Amino acid sequence: MPFPAEQQKGFTLIEMAMVLVIIGILLSLGVGLMGPMTKRSKLIETREIMKAAQEAILGYAAARKSLPPDLNSLGVRTTDSYTRSLSYYPVSFPNLCTSTGAYLTVNDASAGGVPHAITNAAFILIADGDNRCNQTGSASPFTIYAQAASGAPVPACPAGADYDDIVLYVGIDKLRWQICAPFSITTDSLPVGKVGVFYPPVTLGATDGAMPFAWVLTSGSLPTGLSLSGAGIISGTPAADGSYSFTARVEDNDTPRKIATKSFSITINP
Repeated sequence: MPFPAEQQKGFTLIEMAMVLVIIGILLSLGVGLMGPMTKRSKLIETREIMKAAQEAILGYAAARKSLPPDLNSLGVRTTDSYTRSLSYYPVSFPNLCTSTGAYLTVNDASAGGVPHAITNAAFILIADGDNRCNQTGSASPFTIYAQAASGAPVPACPAGADYDDIVLYVGIDKLRWQICAPFSITTDSLPVGKVGVFYPPVTLGATDGAMPFAWVLTSGSLPTGLSLSGAGIISGTPAADGSYSFTARVEDNDTPRKIATKSFSITINP
């Protein structure tokens, strides 16, 4: 049965105009959301790249007890989601567990307010963000601002650009806790001595601390005639026999200093 004539009509001009208006509104909304969605996607991608680079740095440090001089040898991506190279600034120590040097200073105001000074950072990673400009710095001291903070850009950055760097850093204490064994005294026992016979010098040992070490006697006593030097050397000529117990303490040369103690005994035969 044929449809009535009025049901066979197409859209009227008014109806078509309304449809086009609705389509235009939807398209404009989509275009308006596209920018923020793309920016957020790139932010998430860059954060993942940064985390992977940080884990690779920590893995390198754990295996070699030093930081990589650059990111190229780590086998991970070294550019952010905008294809800008990550900025990486490490300390240069021969051995992170046993040597010291100049640390990095990071003034962290990422939570807003007054910057909190971190004076012993081991390395810092920086991604430039959407404005493609490093606003954190290229030498110590570095300054991290709250995201979208105004007044943070450095002169080389676009005028009026809000701070949008993505930054990761690790302090030397946390790094050493992850990759170094605890600071400890490694000497287990001391040789037997004899009254009136020169005691062969014995140097107490410690590991995973920054040298030079400083040794002191904290309790007990050494055999009469023997002494413990600040360098950890026990020497002298025993004057009396017997068994002597004492506790030695050692401090390393780090800031803050690490401390280890251990109890010993020396037997002196007649």
